[in-house]
Amino acid sequence: MLDCNPILVKDCFGNDDWNWTRILGDEATFTIGLGPNISALKDRVSNLKVDQQMDAIEWRWCSSGVFSVKSAYRIPLTIDNLVKRGWTGDTVCVLCQVHDKSVDHLFTQCVFTKYIMLMGLEDVYAEELGDNVLIVWDKWMEKSAVRGRSNGPSDLVACWWTIWKARNNLIFRNQQLDPVLAAQRLKLLLSTWKELL
Repeated sequence: MLDCNPILVKDCFGNDDWNWTRILGDEATFTIGLGPNISALKDRVSNLKVDQQMDAIEWRWCSSGVFSVKSAYRIPLTIDNLVKRGWTGDTVCVLCQVHDKSVDHLFTQCVFTKYIMLMGLEDVYAEELGDNVLIVWDKWMEKSAVRGRSNGPSDLVACWWTIWKARNNLIFRNQQLDPVLAAQRLKLLLSTWKELL
């Protein structure tokens, strides 16, 4: 019968070859019927060459193998990018069920988003809401600087976080959307964050 004591890899491999006697014990002790399977496994493992160099961890989304924020943007393919590549799945926004999904739509154009921003944030007006995430971000930063707000973009980030969570709750938990409740959650989140800032 095979020895059931744990065996370390260093005890099983030496002189650039596997120590099969140490691994398997006496081949005559194989359970009837397992001999051919064990022999086949032994042959496959014997052909595996173990390299003695150190393991390396590389970031596969960057040609240099080193992580960069820019390369991280390549990982998740948003619906608008998938459509550009010929994807034909569902492209309609889950929040409004009208317009195509995109980052800009989700965080700036969707009627659900506009409602949350207007009802959940203080001192925000409809004409200030753009239709591009970068433009909205820039406007928000300018507005924060002019008003001397120490929390900077935290209100906008909290709003986008609330929208993202509402979207994910609908998709993954099948929780129906309630824009009034989402605006209340945003206000609660903002009050919590203001205590921390």
